Amino acid sequence: MSSAGIYKWEVGGRLPRIAGHSLAKHRVIGEYLRRYVAHLTRNPAQDTLRLTLVDGFAGGGLYRDDNGVEHPGSPQLMLQAMEDAQRACAAAREKAFRLATEFHFVETDAGAVAHLDHVLRDGPWGARLGEDVLIHHGTFANHYGPIVESIVARGRARRAIFVLDQYGYKDVPFTLIRDILARLPNAEIILTFATD
Repeated sequence: MSSAGIYKWEVGGRLPRIAGHSLAKHRVIGEYLRRYVAHLTRNPAQDTLRLTLVDGFAGGGLYRDDNGVEHPGSPQLMLQAMEDAQRACAAAREKAFRLATEFHFVETDAGAVAHLDHVLRDGPWGARLGEDVLIHHGTFANHYGPIVESIVARGRARRAIFVLDQYGYKDVPFTLIRDILARLPNAEIILTFATD
């Protein structure tokens, strides 16, 4: 099920409500991503880290809480975490450092895709859309193969983080997870699932 099965987005429409536990989950993911990069870049002689980040259930990019305050979705949190990590790595080195990231945001719902495109295009990452920030309309199961191939083409390390925040437990079959990890030994998968 897409995130739009629970949330509905429409450009110019009312933002869907986000619950406190989802905001907490977003904070944990953002902090994990920053620490992941810090861990992999401990060697001050390292001048580049190639990393691909994939959000398999990206949603529409913005939410509101019970007080009407807007909160960014996971795509912006991932983008911001990598900007924070880039700054932290550069500050810890005397020579230049480059965090070479590529982002893939996958979403099945057309309204959510349009809203996410609108939010990103109007934000600080708009110029990167279609370059190293890519939005895919469709299911994660249908898009993961070409995404994995693009990660393989980026270099030997093939470092990637997949954030698979599905609604339920059937949208990411374990055969798919096994395939990702077999083809990308340096990949990590953050998988959430709901139970009754």
